[in-house]
Parts: sequence; structure tokens; C-alpha cells
Amino acid sequence: MGKAAKKRDNLFNEIYGDDNSIYEDVEDYMDYVYRVIDDFEKGKEDKYLSRLEKYQLAQSENNRNHNSVSMERELINIVKTGDLNALKEMYADEEMFVDFSTIGYVSKNVMKRHEYYALTAVVLTTRAAVEAGVSVEKAYELSDIFMQQISESTTILEYNKVSLIAIVTFIKLVSDLKKNKKYPYIDACKDFIARNLRKPIRVSDIGLEIGINNSYLSKKFAEAEGMTISQYICKERCEHAANLLKYSNYELSEIAEYFCFSSHSHFGAKFKKIYGMTPNEYRKRYKESGTYFY
Repeated sequence: MGKAAKKRDNLFNEIYGDDNSIYEDVEDYMDYVYRVIDDFEKGKEDKYLSRLEKYQLAQSENNRNHNSVSMERELINIVKTGDLNALKEMYADEEMFVDFSTIGYVSKNVMKRHEYYALTAVVLTTRAAVEAGVSVEKAYELSDIFMQQISESTTILEYNKVSLIAIVTFIKLVSDLKKNKKYPYIDACKDFIARNLRKPIRVSDIGLEIGINNSYLSKKFAEAEGMTISQYICKERCEHAANLLKYSNYELSEIAEYFCFSSHSHFGAKFKKIYGMTPNEYRKRYKESGTYFY
């Protein structure tokens, strides 16, 4: 196992180790699952929903309601159509902004409330993008990242900025998808590349995988994207490598191995051709700003 592979295993354990320990009492939890389901089947759900009646009364007495539904529907529609101009118009319309005093009271803590609003925006726009045809894997990986950023935010402004970036990102993905609607197999090709970016990829295998003649795919891909499939793979690998240069302490040789470059020097040459500087120069220039951009 190479150094990069070992580091990936360590990273996986670092991220998911706590999750694994939580489920050590899985048998107790499963007993609880069956008990809850059984109670609901027997009509005994009131004990679990005891707060509902009191909450509904409070909402009614204070004339509070979930009037954000119109904005929610509008936002979902904008994402599904990939219309960035419509998003600008929505933000320019004062009537479309939610009065937070009139919507659901999701937490006594004001910061928590805005955290939940931001998370909801990410969830809604992720699902809308997937329904519009965006790759499930790409959409949910982005969703994970946005949720991580929200969990690290410390101000209401940061919550709002992260949710805005998420919304714009998903709208742009749908917009790009629609531009290539004439050739849906190009999106299938990109999706295959995204899923296998960290594995050796042979261009000759892609056509077979997505069910299209490889020569025809290569020709139409170059026409639509202005580059060959091999150049696109290299560009995507270098873009992901650039993120690791900014946001991680991986050695250059590990990054090269991680993205299947044949050698450290091969990675350096391809990276410089795209970014106009070596990987080491890029890291020195951008490493200090290696934080999430709000």
C-alpha cells in the first residue's frame, strides 16, 4: 500500500472513527427502533409527539406560520431550471425575503435557528439539483462539504453566506447540465470520470461503460468542451490536486500518487501547464488562504 493510500485510510478513520464508536450499543438501539415502530402501529404516537399540540397553540396565538413556503418553492424551481438571473430577481424582490419572526420556531437559540435554516437550504437545493439531473455523487459530496462549512460557522452572516454559495453552486451545475442536454452522453462521460478520478482511467473504457462508440464520444466531447477527454481528465485531477495543495499538508508525491500521475515530475509538468506555476509554488502562494471562502 502506497503512502497516499495509507493516508487516505487514516483520513477515513479520522472522519468516521467517532461514528463507529457510537454504534457499539447497536442492539439497544435496534430494540428502541422496533418499540417505536410498534407504538406507532398501535396508535400510541401521542407520547412521542406530546409537544405538538402546545407548539401549534403557541404558533396560532402569535399568528406565526410557515409562510416561507412560497420562497422555498421558488428557490427549488430556480435550481431545477438552472436560472441564475431568476435568483438575482428573487433577491431583488423584498417580498420574497422571509420574515424569520413568522416562520417555525426550530430552536430557542438564535444561532441554532439560523444554522438549521442554512442546513435546510442546502438539503432542498441538493435534492432539486439531483432531480434536475446533476450527478447524485457530485451533488451529495458538495452537500457534505457545505454542511461541514455550516458546522464550522460562528456567525449568522457566515451561515447566510455558506447557504448562498450552496444555492448558486447547484444552480450553476444545473445550468451547465442543460447546456450539454443535446449530448447527454457527455454528462455521462464526465460523471464516469468524477467517480473514477482517483483510479487509472483509460479513455477507451469510457465509451464501453456508458454505451456509446468511443470514437464518436471523443469527437463530440472535444466539440462541446474544447478539449480532449484526456485533457479534461488531467484538468479535473489538477483542480482537485490544487485543493489538496491549499487545504491539506499532503506531500506533493502523495498528491501525485493519489490522482494517478505516473510520477512526481509528471504531476508537476501537467500542473504547471494548467496553472502556470509548479505545485510547490502554488502551495506557497495560496496555502495561507487555505480556509473556506465565505
